[in-house]
Amino acid sequence: MFKEKRFYRIRRIHCPRLEPADPVTIFESLLIEGGAALVPRLAHMHPDLVLTNGNVLTLSEKVPRVEAVAVKYGVIAQLGSSMELEKGRGRGTKVLDLGGMTVLPGFIDTHVHLDDFGLTLRTLNLEETKSVDEVRSRLRERVKSTQKGEWVMGRGWNERLLMERRLLTRWDIDDVSPDNPVYLHHFSCHATLLNSRGLEVSGINRSTKPPAGGWIDVDANGEPTGFLRSNARFMAPVGLNGVRPRPDLAILREAIIIGVGRAVEYGLTAIHVPSADHDEIKVTQELAAEGKLPLRVTLLPKVELLPNILQVGISSGLGDDMLRIGAIKIFSDGSLIAKTAAMKENFEGEPDNMGILNDEKVFSNQILEANRAGMQIATHAVGDRAIEAVLNAYETALKDTPRTNHRHRIEHGSIVPKALRDKAKRLGVVVSTQPELVTRNGDGFEASLGEKRMRYTYPIKSMLEEGIVVSGSSDCPLTYCNPLKGIWSAVTRQSENTGKTIMATECVSIDQAIRMYTVNAAYVGFDEGRKGTIEEGKLADFTVLSADPYKVGESELRNIRVEATIVGGKVVYSRGRS
Repeated sequence: MFKEKRFYRIRRIHCPRLEPADPVTIFESLLIEGGAALVPRLAHMHPDLVLTNGNVLTLSEKVPRVEAVAVKYGVIAQLGSSMELEKGRGRGTKVLDLGGMTVLPGFIDTHVHLDDFGLTLRTLNLEETKSVDEVRSRLRERVKSTQKGEWVMGRGWNERLLMERRLLTRWDIDDVSPDNPVYLHHFSCHATLLNSRGLEVSGINRSTKPPAGGWIDVDANGEPTGFLRSNARFMAPVGLNGVRPRPDLAILREAIIIGVGRAVEYGLTAIHVPSADHDEIKVTQELAAEGKLPLRVTLLPKVELLPNILQVGISSGLGDDMLRIGAIKIFSDGSLIAKTAAMKENFEGEPDNMGILNDEKVFSNQILEANRAGMQIATHAVGDRAIEAVLNAYETALKDTPRTNHRHRIEHGSIVPKALRDKAKRLGVVVSTQPELVTRNGDGFEASLGEKRMRYTYPIKSMLEEGIVVSGSSDCPLTYCNPLKGIWSAVTRQSENTGKTIMATECVSIDQAIRMYTVNAAYVGFDEGRKGTIEEGKLADFTVLSADPYKVGESELRNIRVEATIVGGKVVYSRGRS
């Protein structure tokens, strides 16, 4: 992939070239002085790693482009020419010749369900199925390899890709799996399909009342179809995307290892993990302690843990550069795809459906308490009715306990008219959004929202140009955590189904899109002092690409390959190598 020059490595414990009486180690210096203050010292040390002959795009106004980067103790020590930096190498320096490949600051995805990603990869993949018969055929094969009575888990089916253009029902799959309960997760990740055996095991029948924040689809005779929306999917005793009980910790550990391994293949050097529960926090912490996290993880604990967090005095930012606590994660509504997002007007063709708004009093009080405790807050809000309610709650909380640099988040921010954008900007709210949902599902959004509301559906360009900080994310496993696909989606907004551009006025520039996954993502996580750009004193996190995204055609952005991912000066992924 790239040429590597190896030299004998000597591990140093104390900073070289300091006065003999100065016992301060590099790690203590980092804590005391910060990365930027160490730059003069680092620049005079022999580097651990030098990247040479590259097209290094720093995204910094100070030095926009360089040819080489030197790294010491996981920190960027020096930027310059290949000739200049190779002169400073020592016997322990590793030199990587990039051969002209492009280097960007490490990609950051601010919304990855890490556990569900790994667990999802273990299930039956129905993402590309084109008909009910194909779903049945794949399910039949999985049932053959599953013991009688055990749950059969699948994911990713999309009724808009089926030739029948309708939701699946339990009657479509009952005869394929008469003895096994079936759970087929909808591609929206906010709904699921159970077969009749699955409904029976879950205790769901025609007299069952749905839980708050969810509903059970029924046919004309009042019989459950098997399709469970939003919180109703939690009625099943198994599942994905927040459904409990959890698998055992060994399986969860394996899932997280699989998830982080796939993430670095996409060029990610850091991720934010929303709705982290006790088990996910425990297992991720164990993996970090064992040195088995190849990228940096910021955990966003689920709001149910808020009382425990407040009791022990934990706040956002606790941890280190590999694993730390971020915002508290709160829910306000459902999904645009599943038509459970809380809307001010009904969905097209469904006069009685304005989505589901969770108990406003409950989530507003959660926001109030978290803000009082100094926590950053990340609230899932998709529909305009939900976003308005969340912004009102943020405003009330900030009047109660004023904070000037809270960076409270809106997760998704799908339907955002101008008045709500203005309010978000005034309050200092940031947005973590998912551009790929436009290219994957934009046609369906048009059908369910109509032309008027599409004008402010995922209005990414408007938000950016109006001064709102917007970070890029995937909501993985809703989409794969592939930043290059997200960048392509933000720039083109081209439907993957029809090729049509979905609201061309909201297409962003390539530079804006790249910054969503670097500079802006770092800001959303309070990390702009150490991530997001390639500058001396910042963490040595890089994404190495096969081509310069600023020079290829827009349509080719998603075809650029990740050649290597480097975290803290360590190559954690290299294409073509195990």
